[in-house]
Amino acid sequence: MHVDDLATAACDLGTDNRNVTRDACGPEQYVFDDLVRWLGRTLTGRAPIVLPLPPRLCQPLFQATGWVLGDTILSWSEIKGLVLDLLSSDEEPLGSRALSDWVHEHREELGREFRLYPYRLQQR
Repeated sequence: MHVDDLATAACDLGTDNRNVTRDACGPEQYVFDDLVRWLGRTLTGRAPIVLPLPPRLCQPLFQATGWVLGDTILSWSEIKGLVLDLLSSDEEPLGSRALSDWVHEHREELGREFRLYPYRLQQR
């Protein structure tokens, strides 16, 4: 979900007097490996190789990559959420901005370099 859509939804729901719980989701939903393949094709013209590995094997690989980059790639909670299909929703989307539109708008700058956020540098 795009941050602008999330901010709008938070403001709209914040003025609602009802006690409601909503899923924060945009108009598109992806299966993780399909998203990785689509991003690869869209940004590089080639589909990346996606190896189906057990979650417990993925965790140390993501941790090692994150350690090298100084960032978190996928946390264990996110991996579990993907495995349990907790990161998708059957609700009507709260957001209207599609990830595919955003990626196409920013495709020239996406994945060209990796920048550590200043707060990450301060934590080290």
